[in-house]
Amino acid sequence: MNLKTRQLEMGEAKITGRRILFNITPSPGASTCLKTAEESCYQLMKFLGKGYTFDHKRFSQDLSYSDENSLVG
Repeated sequence: MNLKTRQLEMGEAKITGRRILFNITPSPGASTCLKTAEESCYQLMKFLGKGYTFDHKRFSQDLSYSDENSLVG
């Protein structure tokens, strides 16, 4: 809800404050959710400072589904 315009706003939204991050993703929104998660990781790395990294290569590999990567069966 946008309190200034008094309108209901639909869709993805992100609120970033001082060392805090809120993500709002509509349902269903699995693919949007994953992209938001990736972007949030980079923002969190900025919050945490040096010494923390995000393994983008591993994240991308985990998103690539194949039968040999299956946890079931």
